[in-house]
Amino acid sequence: MSITKKGKGVTLEPSGQAPSKLPVLRNEAAKESRSATDMKLDSLRMTSVKKAAEIIGVSVTTIWNWIASGRLKAVKVGGRRLIAIREVSRVLEAK
Repeated sequence: MSITKKGKGVTLEPSGQAPSKLPVLRNEAAKESRSATDMKLDSLRMTSVKKAAEIIGVSVTTIWNWIASGRLKAVKVGGRRLIAIREVSRVLEAK
């Protein structure tokens, strides 16, 4: 059996049979899959008000004002307010 790489695929040539093509996993496709997965996980990843303020580059008071006005969404977990990383990214992009 011989294996040769041609363009976007791999050709296997078993002895005495016609060649067959197998798809090659392309790096771009793998990156897209990871980024889609990361986006789903980002909605589950949370950060504190203080850490969000550091990431965005504003004061903690500003973060609290944005939460109160609805500009930034946060959830209350126990006695803490947590902000999804996706929300922090959204505010950074809009800034």
